[in-house]
Amino acid sequence: MRSSTPKLSVIIPTYNRAEWLKRVVESLLNQTYQDFEIIVVDDGSVDGTESLIRDVMKNAPCELVYIRQENKGPASARNTGVKHAKGELILFIDDDVLPAPNLLEEHVSGHQRHHGQNIAIVGSVVCAPEVKVSPFMRWLINEGPYFWHSREEDGAKLDYRCLCTANISLNRSLMLEKGMFDESFRPFFEDIELGYRFEQQNVQIILNKHAIGYHLREETLQKWCDRSKLAGRIAAAFYTKWPAANPSLPRSTPGIRTVLKEIGRKVILPSAIPILKPMICWLDSHDYAAPSFFYRVIPYYYYQIGYMKGLKTIEG
Repeated sequence: MRSSTPKLSVIIPTYNRAEWLKRVVESLLNQTYQDFEIIVVDDGSVDGTESLIRDVMKNAPCELVYIRQENKGPASARNTGVKHAKGELILFIDDDVLPAPNLLEEHVSGHQRHHGQNIAIVGSVVCAPEVKVSPFMRWLINEGPYFWHSREEDGAKLDYRCLCTANISLNRSLMLEKGMFDESFRPFFEDIELGYRFEQQNVQIILNKHAIGYHLREETLQKWCDRSKLAGRIAAAFYTKWPAANPSLPRSTPGIRTVLKEIGRKVILPSAIPILKPMICWLDSHDYAAPSFFYRVIPYYYYQIGYMKGLKTIEG
């Protein structure tokens, strides 16, 4: 049912993903829940996103708003969407996450079950059935950091790292009163940084496993290493801003295991990883699984490279 003031505002930041975006929007237009608006914030796309959305707008059964801005990153795009939203609730979803038909209904019912302004409902994000799952990606889904909150029990109360903007809803007033995204964090950590601030203000993140989003993007070890390196650089800025959140800060005198780990990280890995990575990438591309240790340690090595570069940049 269409209303002048919708219950829910769905905000989709997008950049050069017109084909995926079209599928996401079309799926939203066929939801079991109907009292919502869609706000697409185009962060400077050059792939025909605008004409695609304006085409869909002609026959949209709900209000579909298109906003274009110069490229400023996802944090800025989401903030822009919040400022234009009319709904009591805001749902953030990514342009590569296909919503299940009842996703909006599950988010709204989640807020009805958990009363209060200081609540965020995070939905699960799983791999879309059409995506080819390599051995590395299988590890990423089952053991690695690929939307790891989705592996928790339904109704679990999660920490700030699970403010997953790929599929999360919260009260619009919560953001307006307690904080928006820090736009200096791009293209990563803007959600984690906001989650950390929210946690300091007693905002609770609750998992609704039934609010399912299907991730359309395939991951490879090479792409994950590139992302890890960039994430490490942004992580340096995050932990500089919020040093108490840094898990690597020493809590006591290091033991022998810690010393051995440091020797491995600083001496063995720098010489071994450049040789190992192309070998593991080749195995993965040919559907041969490597020991999970390599899937864990290789991206972490590049994360550390990015982290150290980020620190150097901050320190000048």
